[in-house]
Amino acid sequence: VQPLLRGLDRHLRLLGELVPRAACPLLTPRESVVLAMLAEGATVRAISHRLLISPRTVHKHQEHLYRKLGAVDRLSAVLRGQRLGLLPPTAARDPEPG
Repeated sequence: VQPLLRGLDRHLRLLGELVPRAACPLLTPRESVVLAMLAEGATVRAISHRLLISPRTVHKHQEHLYRKLGAVDRLSAVLRGQRLGLLPPTAARDPEPG
């Protein structure tokens, strides 16, 4: 999993160089990864476990995300990230049968 995360960090860094700075808040690659995981519904504990960082560090990334995105909670951060093009919009899903 670590090589995949390192590759994702590299990809996000390169993407950050291509996207004009005025187009979006200055999220670090790690903040972008945390935002994507928040959008997936991951808990702080799950994020810290997957990224091999402490829950306190995840909380700090969340604080920075909220400040940069002008959000007050994880839902508003995810919605703002989608509006800014930092996350793909969620597709409407049909309930699974069963």
